[in-house]
Amino acid sequence: MKAIGNYIIISEIKEEIQKTEGGLLLAENHREDIRYRTADVESVGVRVEGIVEGDKIYYDHCWSQH
Repeated sequence: MKAIGNYIIISEIKEEIQKTEGGLLLAENHREDIRYRTADVESVGVRVEGIVEGDKIYYDHCWSQH
């Protein structure tokens, strides 16, 4: 797949299980308090500036659920 225009294509980086300060182990689906996720940029459209393929970015996961 190739991005066009001002779009980018990303693939989410799955995070490992996290430990809270109290010692609880949280899987990613229980971590709704963390708004931003990490992803690798797979493809970049011709109008996008400042991002290249292979970059790691943070994105708002609230947008990815629509």
